[in-house]
Amino acid sequence: MAEVVATDTSFVGHDPINVLLLAFGGLIATAVVGVYSLVRATDNGFGGCRGTTAGLRTAGSAALGGAIAVYTWGLLHLVVLDATAQAKACRDALGGAELLAYEPSYLPLAFGCVAADGGTHDVIVPGYVSPVAGLLGGGALLLAALSFGEAYRQKADA
Repeated sequence: MAEVVATDTSFVGHDPINVLLLAFGGLIATAVVGVYSLVRATDNGFGGCRGTTAGLRTAGSAALGGAIAVYTWGLLHLVVLDATAQAKACRDALGGAELLAYEPSYLPLAFGCVAADGGTHDVIVPGYVSPVAGLLGGGALLLAALSFGEAYRQKADA
């Protein structure tokens, strides 16, 4: 195993400006997509169409809104912690092991603490955030593809 050596940039986490902008954008996008999904589900506008295509689009937009909401929830965990709280979370996760570096990631969303033994422990961001956001995002893509396929089939039949 390669030896990990701490440097001046080893303890740099997520860029706070990026995290704030992503979280703010995520909150707005969640609200917009959520309202869009509700309006589509109740057939009060946005075309008011019914049928398989409309149902797939509604379900897809709801899944997309869920994916954005879960990812934003993970970002909000990063927003509320400063550098001192991040260091404490790492020390708590590592127990007595020496902390060598932070390992931040946006995709998947994670904040890792690298120990002297080379192991990385994820802290701060709940472990379910990336898998759930990925599943909901994948579901949204699948539903969008099915919706376009159904719309194409209906157009061809007409």
